[in-house]
Amino acid sequence: TTRGVAMPILESSGKPFALAMVPERTIEGKALAELSSLPQIIGGLDEASAEAASRLFGALGIEIVSVGSPEAAELAKLASNTYRDLNFAFANELAYFADTAGIDVYEVIHACNYGYDRMNLAKPGPVAGPCLEKDAYILSNSADLLDTAVPLSIEGRKTNERVVSHVRAILQAADVNARSAAIVGLAFKGQPETSDVRGSLAADFALAMRDELKLD
Repeated sequence: TTRGVAMPILESSGKPFALAMVPERTIEGKALAELSSLPQIIGGLDEASAEAASRLFGALGIEIVSVGSPEAAELAKLASNTYRDLNFAFANELAYFADTAGIDVYEVIHACNYGYDRMNLAKPGPVAGPCLEKDAYILSNSADLLDTAVPLSIEGRKTNERVVSHVRAILQAADVNARSAAIVGLAFKGQPETSDVRGSLAADFALAMRDELKLD
């Protein structure tokens, strides 16, 4: 995108320019704090562009991580979010299996993680928002353009999307049989607290619950 979309626009201006891809990887709710603490990945179109971007972000007093091209920086961004998406996907896959097998998945996760440094299983649940819901698809589309594939990444995303259709098991576990139900919290995340509803699954859950409980 940096080379194929941004660069032609800048070239058409007829003015000299420097161009670098500097991916944002902050977590919503802590963005300002992380902007001045996280190492900053920089992939310049050329050495001068990389140096200019490094000077700009170096003013924040943060460590600079230089990569060889804008494409490498773009992939680092997609890799960061897809990695997290896959971690949550495995947790959700375990939850789907555990529900069918009659096993408490939270008990299993606690047992796996407790005192075992090589394990850090995430907890299952909704995985969406403006970042994680899209980047596996961007990575997959990029792979298609290069006539290759990233099947693990896209299957992880689909596994996370199944959580809404899993609402039947959620309602059964909670023994919900009322004629009304409430969803507390509409934002796509709550820790750190945010009011951002972009990509939130709250509406999807509400519709699924309405259909399952046959609510008006």
